Amino acid sequence: MAKSREPELTQLGRLVAHLPLDPQLARLLLFGYALRCFNPIVNLVAILSEIHVVTLAVGDEKQAAQSARDSFAHRDFSDHLMILRAFTAYSACGNNEPALTKLCKDKYLSGNTLRMVHGIR
Repeated sequence: MAKSREPELTQLGRLVAHLPLDPQLARLLLFGYALRCFNPIVNLVAILSEIHVVTLAVGDEKQAAQSARDSFAHRDFSDHLMILRAFTAYSACGNNEPALTKLCKDKYLSGNTLRMVHGIR
């Protein structure tokens, strides 16, 4: 009877194992580096490692919140690109607290989460 071999990690698996991230996010980060699009991927990984960037609206605000999200979607139906655009808009405000507060309120974004992601980044 043949002896079964223990499964071995691939080279990519070994790299992923060294990163303190969910394996899917670690792979995304490594592929972003390999494909020379590291900056937006770092932003995306930082965002996806947090729970909520877009806040949920209730009642009468649901339609306004959906319209705000759609303003970041640009008709490409990609949640990841929408979140990156929201983060880019947040980052563009710099340290202007009134502008950050207004953006988050108007676009139904979580200021606390975006501040944390910006700090991670």
